[in-house]
Amino acid sequence: MIEMVVRGVGRDRERRSAVARLEAPNLAGKARVVLPLSHVEAHALAHELRGHATMRGEAFTLLDRVVTGLGATISAVELVLDEDAATIARLRLERPEGALELPLEVGQALGLAVSRRLPLLAAEALLSHPDVPAAEPPEAATASPAEVPEAFLRAFTE
Repeated sequence: MIEMVVRGVGRDRERRSAVARLEAPNLAGKARVVLPLSHVEAHALAHELRGHATMRGEAFTLLDRVVTGLGATISAVELVLDEDAATIARLRLERPEGALELPLEVGQALGLAVSRRLPLLAAEALLSHPDVPAAEPPEAATASPAEVPEAFLRAFTE
Protein backbone atom coordinates (compact mmCIF):
# COMPACT_ATOMS: atom_id res chain seq x y z
CA MET A 1 0.00 0.00 0.00
CA ILE A 2 1.18 3.50 -0.84
CA GLU A 3 0.29 6.54 1.25
CA MET A 4 -1.59 9.11 -0.83
CA VAL A 5 -3.03 12.59 -0.30
CA VAL A 6 -5.98 14.18 -2.04
CA ARG A 7 -4.56 17.05 -4.12
CA GLY A 8 -7.76 18.40 -5.58
CA VAL A 9 -11.03 17.99 -7.38
CA GLY A 10 -11.31 18.43 -11.14
CA ARG A 11 -13.11 17.13 -14.21
CA ASP A 12 -12.57 14.15 -16.48
CA ARG A 13 -11.64 15.61 -19.89
CA GLU A 14 -13.60 13.05 -21.91
CA ARG A 15 -16.65 12.34 -19.75
CA ARG A 16 -16.89 15.83 -18.17
CA SER A 17 -17.56 14.16 -14.84
CA ALA A 18 -16.04 15.09 -11.50
CA VAL A 19 -12.83 13.41 -10.32
CA ALA A 20 -10.56 13.48 -7.30
CA ARG A 21 -6.80 13.70 -7.88
CA LEU A 22 -4.57 11.76 -5.48
CA GLU A 23 -0.81 11.86 -5.28
CA ALA A 24 1.88 10.04 -3.30
CA PRO A 25 3.94 12.82 -1.66
CA ASN A 26 6.77 10.43 -0.76
CA LEU A 27 7.29 9.51 -4.42
CA ALA A 28 7.87 13.07 -5.70
CA GLY A 29 4.53 13.19 -7.50
CA LYS A 30 5.31 10.19 -9.70
CA ALA A 31 2.47 8.09 -8.26
CA ARG A 32 -0.93 9.51 -9.12
CA VAL A 33 -4.48 8.23 -9.08
CA VAL A 34 -7.60 9.89 -10.46
CA LEU A 35 -10.95 8.61 -9.17
CA PRO A 36 -14.43 9.44 -10.49
CA LEU A 37 -16.87 11.07 -8.07
CA SER A 38 -20.44 12.28 -8.23
CA HIS A 39 -20.81 16.04 -8.45
CA VAL A 40 -22.23 16.09 -4.91
CA GLU A 41 -19.22 14.18 -3.53
CA ALA A 42 -16.82 16.43 -5.46
CA HIS A 43 -18.49 19.55 -4.08
CA ALA A 44 -18.27 18.31 -0.47
CA LEU A 45 -14.68 17.16 -0.95
CA ALA A 46 -13.67 20.54 -2.38
CA HIS A 47 -15.00 22.23 0.76
CA GLU A 48 -13.27 19.71 3.03
CA LEU A 49 -9.97 20.30 1.22
CA ARG A 50 -10.32 24.02 1.98
CA GLY A 51 -10.95 23.26 5.66
CA HIS A 52 -14.60 24.34 5.54
CA ALA A 53 -17.08 22.73 7.90
CA THR A 54 -19.55 20.45 6.11
CA MET A 55 -22.49 18.36 7.22
CA ARG A 56 -20.54 15.29 6.16
CA GLY A 57 -17.60 16.45 8.29
CA GLU A 58 -19.92 16.63 11.30
CA ALA A 59 -20.99 13.05 10.62
CA PHE A 60 -17.31 12.03 10.49
CA THR A 61 -16.75 13.68 13.88
CA LEU A 62 -19.66 11.69 15.30
CA LEU A 63 -18.28 8.49 13.75
CA ASP A 64 -14.90 9.16 15.36
CA ARG A 65 -16.53 9.67 18.77
CA VAL A 66 -18.57 6.48 18.47
CA VAL A 67 -15.56 4.43 17.37
CA THR A 68 -13.47 5.84 20.23
CA GLY A 69 -16.30 5.21 22.68
CA LEU A 70 -16.34 1.57 21.61
CA GLY A 71 -12.63 1.26 22.42
CA ALA A 72 -11.34 1.33 18.85
CA THR A 73 -9.41 3.77 16.69
CA ILE A 74 -9.62 4.56 13.00
CA SER A 75 -6.14 3.80 11.73
CA ALA A 76 -6.47 4.34 7.96
CA VAL A 77 -8.65 4.64 4.91
CA GLU A 78 -7.71 2.18 2.16
CA LEU A 79 -8.41 2.16 -1.58
CA VAL A 80 -8.14 -1.20 -3.33
CA LEU A 81 -9.44 -3.04 -6.39
CA ASP A 82 -12.15 -5.66 -5.95
CA GLU A 83 -12.40 -8.93 -7.89
CA ASP A 84 -14.03 -7.03 -10.80
CA ALA A 85 -11.14 -4.50 -10.92
CA ALA A 86 -13.38 -1.72 -9.58
CA THR A 87 -12.02 0.72 -7.02
CA ILE A 88 -13.48 0.20 -3.57
CA ALA A 89 -12.72 1.79 -0.21
CA ARG A 90 -12.58 0.47 3.29
CA LEU A 91 -12.09 1.86 6.74
CA ARG A 92 -9.51 0.13 8.93
CA LEU A 93 -10.34 0.04 12.63
CA GLU A 94 -7.91 -1.12 15.30
CA ARG A 95 -9.50 -2.83 18.31
CA PRO A 96 -8.07 -4.76 21.25
CA GLU A 97 -9.50 -7.91 19.59
CA GLY A 98 -7.72 -7.13 16.32
CA ALA A 99 -8.15 -5.10 13.17
CA LEU A 100 -11.50 -4.71 11.43
CA GLU A 101 -12.21 -3.49 7.90
CA LEU A 102 -15.50 -1.81 7.00
CA PRO A 103 -16.58 -1.00 3.43
CA LEU A 104 -17.11 2.65 2.43
CA GLU A 105 -18.11 4.52 -0.69
CA VAL A 106 -15.02 5.99 -2.39
CA GLY A 107 -16.25 9.60 -2.04
CA GLN A 108 -17.01 9.08 1.65
CA ALA A 109 -13.60 7.52 2.17
CA LEU A 110 -11.78 10.46 0.60
CA GLY A 111 -13.83 12.95 2.62
CA LEU A 112 -13.15 11.03 5.82
CA ALA A 113 -9.41 10.91 5.17
CA VAL A 114 -9.30 14.65 4.43
CA SER A 115 -11.56 15.90 7.22
CA ARG A 116 -10.15 13.64 9.98
CA ARG A 117 -6.56 13.78 8.64
CA LEU A 118 -6.31 10.01 8.41
CA PRO A 119 -3.71 8.08 6.43
CA LEU A 120 -5.04 7.35 2.93
CA LEU A 121 -3.50 4.15 1.59
CA ALA A 122 -3.87 2.97 -2.01
CA ALA A 123 -3.05 -0.43 -3.45
CA GLU A 124 -0.22 -0.33 -5.97
CA ALA A 125 -2.58 -1.88 -8.54
CA LEU A 126 -4.51 1.42 -8.60
CA LEU A 127 -1.47 3.26 -9.95
CA SER A 128 -1.49 1.29 -13.19
CA HIS A 129 -5.24 0.72 -13.49
CA PRO A 130 -6.26 1.20 -17.18
CA ASP A 131 -9.66 2.82 -16.49
CA VAL A 132 -8.25 5.83 -14.64
CA PRO A 133 -9.62 8.96 -16.35
CA ALA A 134 -7.41 11.88 -17.37
CA ALA A 135 -8.18 14.96 -15.30
CA GLU A 136 -8.12 18.64 -16.03
CA PRO A 137 -6.45 20.83 -13.40
CA PRO A 138 -8.77 21.62 -10.48
CA GLU A 139 -10.90 24.70 -10.76
CA ALA A 140 -9.58 27.76 -8.97
CA ALA A 141 -11.17 28.40 -5.59
CA THR A 142 -11.98 32.06 -6.10
CA ALA A 143 -15.72 32.12 -5.42
CA SER A 144 -16.87 34.58 -2.78
CA PRO A 145 -19.18 33.28 -0.02
CA ALA A 146 -22.16 34.99 -1.73
CA GLU A 147 -21.68 33.09 -5.00
CA VAL A 148 -23.27 29.69 -5.51
CA PRO A 149 -20.67 27.30 -6.99
CA GLU A 150 -21.57 25.73 -10.33
CA ALA A 151 -20.94 22.22 -8.92
CA PHE A 152 -23.57 22.85 -6.24
CA LEU A 153 -26.16 23.95 -8.80
CA ARG A 154 -25.41 20.93 -11.03
CA ALA A 155 -26.04 18.60 -8.07
CA PHE A 156 -29.72 19.55 -8.14
CA THR A 157 -30.08 18.78 -11.85
CA GLU A 158 -28.78 15.21 -11.62
